[in-house]
Amino acid sequence: KLGLKSRNIVINSAEDIEIHRKFVKEGKVSISLKETRTKLLLSNAPPNLLVVFLKTMAAKVAGVKEKPKVSMRAKLMSDKGNAIDGISPVTAKDMVNLQKAEAGGRG
Repeated sequence: KLGLKSRNIVINSAEDIEIHRKFVKEGKVSISLKETRTKLLLSNAPPNLLVVFLKTMAAKVAGVKEKPKVSMRAKLMSDKGNAIDGISPVTAKDMVNLQKAEAGGRG
């Protein structure tokens, strides 16, 4: 074992994440998560699969803005955990949200 730790990071808004995709055609990308001061560096990836991954992630992040804000009291009283175990599949609504976000909200 390499001694790697896993942790869940919740993205609350599109402003929490920054994607540097200058070298996507070379199979490289860096993803900065501002709130946790974490930088994820991906390299040596097949460029076509990296593009699909980034588009999927962009669709999910675009949908984050559309969700209503939940009060702290509601969060504390909730039966749900405070972390996300996985990313749900991309839905048609996620794609519409992505198109709106790319159009600057005019979609």
